[in-house]
Amino acid sequence: MSGRTSSQVTRLVVGEAVLPGFSPSPPLMSDAATNEFLWHFAFNRLTDINERMVAGREEIYTGHQFASKAATPDAIPQHAVDVYVDALRDPAALRANF
Repeated sequence: MSGRTSSQVTRLVVGEAVLPGFSPSPPLMSDAATNEFLWHFAFNRLTDINERMVAGREEIYTGHQFASKAATPDAIPQHAVDVYVDALRDPAALRANF
């Protein structure tokens, strides 16, 4: 630490994910449960087609991701999901998201 106190931290995001190039790729389609949970890793890495498939349907993709990847399906309140969905309606934000 550089002598800073925790009162100086204004935001913190902590995530856990398979990191392409650093982590071995999970075996997709090895079994239904694994594929159901990890399919989006490959989908997110596609070029262009994922954006075209999600554009105009951001609430379907984002809602599913939050409901199926959070601790419980209702762990993230709908108004918070709506903030993400609204942001992803911008094509540049959707591209950055993938």
